[in-house]
Amino acid sequence: MRKRIALLTSQVEEKYIKDFTEGFMGKSFSYDYDVCVFSCFDKEPDTTLKEVSEANIFNLINWQEFDAFVVTPDVLSATGLMTSIEEKLLIHAGRKPVLFVDQKSDYFPYVAMNQNDSLDGLVDHMVDGHGYKDIIYISGPMAHIYAQQRLHSFKESMKRHNIEIQDNRIYYGNYWYDGGIDVVEDVFSSGKKLPDAFMCANDFMALGVCEALIKRGVEVPGQVAVTGFDSAMEGRDCPIPITSVYIPFDEYGEYVGDCIHNMIEGKESEEYNYHWKVFEGESCGCLPQIKLEEKNKKYNWNSYKNYHSVHSRFSGFTESIMLQDSFRSLVSAMRDYSFQIREFDSFVLCLNDVWSNEVIDIDEVEIKHGYTERICPVLICTSDEIGSDTINYGIKFERKEMLPLLYEECDYPRGFIFSPVYYDDVTFGYAVISYGKEAKCYDEEYSSWMHTIMLGIENYRRTAKLIRAKEQAEEIQDNDIATGMFNYNGFIKHARPVIGYASQRGYYHTVLAIEIEGIDEINSKYGRKDGENLIHDLAFLVYGSTDEGALCCRLDSDVFVVAEVTPENNDMKALVVLERLKEKIADYNKTSEHKIKIYSGIATRGAEALAHIEDLVSEAVNQKNGNKAKEIKMRNLNLNDDETDDYVLLKEEEKVNGANKENTKIDLKDCL
Repeated sequence: MRKRIALLTSQVEEKYIKDFTEGFMGKSFSYDYDVCVFSCFDKEPDTTLKEVSEANIFNLINWQEFDAFVVTPDVLSATGLMTSIEEKLLIHAGRKPVLFVDQKSDYFPYVAMNQNDSLDGLVDHMVDGHGYKDIIYISGPMAHIYAQQRLHSFKESMKRHNIEIQDNRIYYGNYWYDGGIDVVEDVFSSGKKLPDAFMCANDFMALGVCEALIKRGVEVPGQVAVTGFDSAMEGRDCPIPITSVYIPFDEYGEYVGDCIHNMIEGKESEEYNYHWKVFEGESCGCLPQIKLEEKNKKYNWNSYKNYHSVHSRFSGFTESIMLQDSFRSLVSAMRDYSFQIREFDSFVLCLNDVWSNEVIDIDEVEIKHGYTERICPVLICTSDEIGSDTINYGIKFERKEMLPLLYEECDYPRGFIFSPVYYDDVTFGYAVISYGKEAKCYDEEYSSWMHTIMLGIENYRRTAKLIRAKEQAEEIQDNDIATGMFNYNGFIKHARPVIGYASQRGYYHTVLAIEIEGIDEINSKYGRKDGENLIHDLAFLVYGSTDEGALCCRLDSDVFVVAEVTPENNDMKALVVLERLKEKIADYNKTSEHKIKIYSGIATRGAEALAHIEDLVSEAVNQKNGNKAKEIKMRNLNLNDDETDDYVLLKEEEKVNGANKENTKIDLKDCL
């Protein structure tokens, strides 16, 4: 089995990380190693929520499946991330080689470029070539090893030219645009004299300096020269190309590849040495030196691809991803637009298996840490045309496998780049892109494409959640909260299809009306909670007594209705339900503090319209009221001749009889 190396890094589309990673891949391939790159999309997430999801990609790593590990801490800046990675390596790596790049570790060996002479050539160019002597130097962070070495090189080079550096001419920045802007603002606000030149520890701060100077009307390089370091594409592509120093990140990546190979083989590695080269832009006062072939890299002769790229205003990619109303159609849209990132050997979108069904349980997808035990590769794309790509919901694999393709036999070593798929702190899964045996990283086009994919999944999740909330709200409108039974609205809504079903088959409808006795007395004597519990218990017993398909409704506070379809034009089906209910009530009363007693009525006949069902309910309720009145009369005759009891019973009988007049029709709406 071919050895496999894991590279832990971030934002591999950024030029210097890309160059380093591709150099490392190429050298590893030469030693016949497979390389798996685990990369965040953002090396410095702007929210703590994103930090959680970006870091999750490192929770995916099955440490036992790798023979060596390379870590680039300098670009893994999320809070607590490097501490977590070191802890995992200490636990899982065992005696396997681990190499840190550009930053020391308390536990593992590290390598770094020696940049102590990195600015010698640039200072020579500025002092000897242009005659600049008053120079403000903007360093990187004080604690950063390369910032320290570059500052050392600047000081030693100026000393070599017999130029004294004033303390107020050294600043510490942050390697970002605002680091340069802040220094210019300080120079102007403090009334300091403008220097001949600003020299910066990287190109991004140099760009900030140029922007701030030009906004204040200072000509660059006419009045003040500016230089950078690292020769980033942003510095070379700007309106005034930044004079800078090349950093050979590709060669450095190859060197690190040699180092990890030597560690695997038990050999020592020599220190990395490099002759630093100056890139002569325009910001120092030189004529532009950008070569024609470098300019041509900005353009792509494939106009069709440019027309349909992720960033083209003619591309329908974003709309297609954001406007899907089903998860299957969303994944189909991803497949249809995979041509925008098509120069790959394989691409697999792996999601937590809660996304593995076409109908998603939206309550289960909000996974914050790690991944599910099983993973579903919902979209698998190959190097062939789109027609060979597959959408999959059935096949799953164990998370510890990471990607089944890793274990397929191949005649040559390959590289795989794993990146997180998430929105804020909700992790959906991860994506894996491979360029086969080509030592290649994805570019900004892929990063933007994946960003849209993540937004599309999140948009679908939120839409599904809203639909779920709407359905739940409608469910509440149709149901009695205390019992879960239909209320009047729910009963009417669900009765309509039942009427059509019965009419097609020539069936009848039977309605059983039930009233529980003494709820008002229990509420008054023991409290409403006891009364509500008794109502809830009766509803449970009613549900347990009915047949499948019955409509159960709480008509008002103590009246229930059960409607069923029956092939016979008689009350037998309702009577069977009533007998079951009485048996359950009898069992319940044996152990309950409060006893349940019911009155009932039944009505059965054909119904071809909703009004007919309402008539049937009225008939059943009327019969129930009549039965109640008769039972009260019988009970009254058996009582002692007590004036108070007679008065109460007489009033109750008058109330019942008043509601039970012959041919009385009850409007269900009045029962609400």
